[in-house]
Amino acid sequence: MNLPIWAQLAVALAIIVPMAVLVVMTLVRPPTPPSNPTLEIYRRQLTEVDHDVGSGQISEADAAATRNVIARRMLASDREFRKNPAPGSASRSTTLLVSTIVFVILIPGSILLYLLIGQPGMPDQPFAKRLAAIEEMRLERPTQLERMAALQQVPQSESGTDPRSEELIARLRQVVAEFPEDTRGLELLARHEALLGNHMAAAEAQQQLIDTLAATAGADQYAQLAEFLILAAAGYVSPEAELALDAALQINPQQVQARYYSGLMHAQTGRPDLAFASWRIISESRETPPEIKQLLSELLPLVAAQAGIRYSVPPANPVELSQEQIADAAQLTEGERQEMIANMAEGLETRLALEGGSADEHARLIWSLQILGKTQRAFETWENARNIFAGNLIALATIDQAARAAGLVQ
Repeated sequence: MNLPIWAQLAVALAIIVPMAVLVVMTLVRPPTPPSNPTLEIYRRQLTEVDHDVGSGQISEADAAATRNVIARRMLASDREFRKNPAPGSASRSTTLLVSTIVFVILIPGSILLYLLIGQPGMPDQPFAKRLAAIEEMRLERPTQLERMAALQQVPQSESGTDPRSEELIARLRQVVAEFPEDTRGLELLARHEALLGNHMAAAEAQQQLIDTLAATAGADQYAQLAEFLILAAAGYVSPEAELALDAALQINPQQVQARYYSGLMHAQTGRPDLAFASWRIISESRETPPEIKQLLSELLPLVAAQAGIRYSVPPANPVELSQEQIADAAQLTEGERQEMIANMAEGLETRLALEGGSADEHARLIWSLQILGKTQRAFETWENARNIFAGNLIALATIDQAARAAGLVQ
């Protein structure tokens, strides 16, 4: 229903005027006389005196003297209270002045504000229509190729790549060209193209791998294809990436990588409510890597606020030190604590070198080395971690955040 402007103003006045009248009536209504809380205490004391007389604990003469003392105190308290009434009670003239200001400003001020920032004549926009408009925008958003053309990206292999890496990747491309159905070769090619920053080439190899695997392609393969496409588009989730994510989630609805990027797509297309729902599931899953949980602890409150959802991040439960170790550390001297941190950092560094580990563990090592004053080793650890997790946008964000916190990079 699209009402003329005069009708809309009439409706607004019908709402605003009664509200203004209620506010003014509340202000001018005679206030309830304030009570003196001290008198209630003295009344209780008088009751206790009567009780003590009745139980025989004090004589009537003593009770009479006590009552006289209490009565004098009550009179003195009442006189003092009348001189200094309870704070916050305004005078009658002040109340009338405030009421007039409220009545005069509230009505014309509300109408003026609506005319300035409102849109008179704008038809109603039901929630269903807004959702339909958001869905239409999502379906019409740029494709992968359109996004790539807009970015005008240049593959990293054309600008300063290690010649030996180029030679190895060239050989791998040749092998795959000769044996196009070799799934192991396609998997290696996709991974190494991503390591070189050739994310679109990695996506093409991954798509070829999925086509070769056909019905046996799993959720991980589709999720990896989506990630390569998203990295190639500088974090943008294109319709092509969305199709890969849908395929991954059809096979495995709990696939962490696919759920994360699916939430990212919803956040980018104006549906923070769906992004929150998708991200919250994996934030509470035990299978979610620590680096993704860390990232979601920052993202979830943002999309929750946009969606109008009340949400607070659950308290962290660090597992680096047990309660017993924390208690022991509190008893150590500063030098002993530094030695304990050094031993833990050395053990973590050795384990990561031999067995590998998550981005969160690499981030802890970077921070520990910096605390110990081993800045050069912390910097080398950061560079090594970036090489290990090259192509993994989430892991790189965790590692870079630790490096910035440690002051290694800006």
